Amino acid sequence: MAGSQFEGQKKAAAGIEQAVHRVDPAIRIGLMNSGEAAHALQGRDMETLLRTFAGANRPLSRPLGGAYYDCLHQDLVAVHQGMALSMAQLSPEVEIISEVENWPHTRFTKSLNMTGLQMELHTLAGADKISLNVFDFMATPYIQEKPMVELIRDRKQELDKAAELRRGKAQDGLGLLWYPGQENLLETPGGRLEELIIKREFDTLFPLIGIPVCFQEREVNLLSGVNALCCSREELIRLLKKGLILDGDAARYVCRRGLGSYIGCDDVGDELNSPSAELLCGEEFHGTFAGNLLPTDWLRLEYKKIRIPLLQYDSACRVLTKFVDKDKNVLGNGITLYENRLGGRVCVIPGYIGTWQFAYRSRSWQMMRIVDWLSKGEFPVLVEDSPNIAPLYYLDRKTGEGLLALVNTGLDKQRVCLRCGPKLCICEDDMEEVYRLEPLELRMLRTCIK
Repeated sequence: MAGSQFEGQKKAAAGIEQAVHRVDPAIRIGLMNSGEAAHALQGRDMETLLRTFAGANRPLSRPLGGAYYDCLHQDLVAVHQGMALSMAQLSPEVEIISEVENWPHTRFTKSLNMTGLQMELHTLAGADKISLNVFDFMATPYIQEKPMVELIRDRKQELDKAAELRRGKAQDGLGLLWYPGQENLLETPGGRLEELIIKREFDTLFPLIGIPVCFQEREVNLLSGVNALCCSREELIRLLKKGLILDGDAARYVCRRGLGSYIGCDDVGDELNSPSAELLCGEEFHGTFAGNLLPTDWLRLEYKKIRIPLLQYDSACRVLTKFVDKDKNVLGNGITLYENRLGGRVCVIPGYIGTWQFAYRSRSWQMMRIVDWLSKGEFPVLVEDSPNIAPLYYLDRKTGEGLLALVNTGLDKQRVCLRCGPKLCICEDDMEEVYRLEPLELRMLRTCIK
């Protein structure tokens, strides 16, 4: 179905391209990008479609990255991440023109500061150019909203500086892997349309809790759901030699492929089937948060047919959390760590990785120590115990020059504490280990690898 739909899209694109270029071959035709979850659902190969529209010209795209109102927290992180994920699926040949869409052009819903911050985030994501519609359209003609037009002029120097700092660098951090074709393998136990939409809340959650991420394979990676079926056995073995986080479904699929011994668990078919919480065990990975309970949000997940497996773990696994019932009786083991015979380190997170389960200081503390353990102490940078400070890290892998952007996604003035890896240096002369960011402030720091 998805394949035939895409054939129809290509045919329509080819017809438009031919009609336009018969009039003027120099006209460039691009396409708005709806985001990777939408492309997957609709069977769309964006690179092919862009090249079809382009004809003999350079392909042109406007990736996802909208902010149609004042954003906070994950919504603000998504302004960057939506574009970054889409760009990671395209070749460098595609020109990225970020559209800062502000319809219906009103400061009652979106402030000038938010529009300026959006342009900075798009620049950081790697937009080649930024466009903003300044023609009268509907609701509020720009002639009555001159500050919106002046914003482009006033921010130009700042954006040029950000673009120069970003140039030649690639997003770096925890590799959140994406494989084409995963949508064809999704299971639909509830028979709901939403089960066909790829769920990747961790794209915005991990930066929100202080962990920079990227969408390419790195030394520590996260493999989610059916992506564990999409990669080849050779690719999977390569990932298992590094640091690897698996969610519950991915762990099950790895076991199904006969590689359970490399992740320290086996799928015996059991699932969490009663109201529960997740108990944090031990101080090394939880500090003063040890003993805290975090919600599994079991009732909501059951409604959505999202399952939490109760896996059978190897005795060599280190258990960090346990699932407990209302009386704190243990129902099964939760997060575990395992070092396999390939020399790789694996973390299995059987619970759902979503806001209700992860947006907590205790979880941030835990996950930073897990990522540090997985990287064997080599992870480049983390933002410790600083709620709502999202790090966006970029690195020139040839020269070692980097850029660390810190965004305060909340409305509180926030103290920031960086945990830099042994190879990372902050190059700013006035840099202090601890400092504060104002609400919605973005700060850029030059870095280098020792």
